[in-house]
Amino acid sequence: MSSITRTRKDNITIRFANSEDMLAIYNFAMDAIAGADLPEFAQDAGDNLQERIDQGNPNNVVVAFDTTTHDRIIGYIELDPDRDTRKEVTHIRGIYVLPEYRRRGIGRDMLEIIREHVVSQNVQLRIDAFTQAGLKFWENYGFKIHHYALFHDKS
Repeated sequence: MSSITRTRKDNITIRFANSEDMLAIYNFAMDAIAGADLPEFAQDAGDNLQERIDQGNPNNVVVAFDTTTHDRIIGYIELDPDRDTRKEVTHIRGIYVLPEYRRRGIGRDMLEIIREHVVSQNVQLRIDAFTQAGLKFWENYGFKIHHYALFHDKS
């Protein structure tokens, strides 16, 4: 497992998740569901996250902890390396930071650890943006548009 750990000046520690994080991940999932604009997404953030950590590559999930609140998880970013059959491509499954911790650069710092890890393996990192705000968010972090997806409804 990667040993990258960063402790910021504001007592936020960011590192790869491990099996010992089960209780903290459960508590994070409950916090995320309670404060989410998209409760379904937040529920997915926690539903099987511990199982994916235990059974998958230990370097697929980065968590951010607030050390002033007894190591409460306040954010996570997760890779989905199995989404694409090409070994040189991996996708970000999701990123979530609790609302009261947003706009502090925590998501950026978690993403930086993921990027360093992925780049060290010579793998391309991809993400789907489903809104204009999401597209702008990812472009601000150096992501480029790869393709457009269109659909036609039955109506």
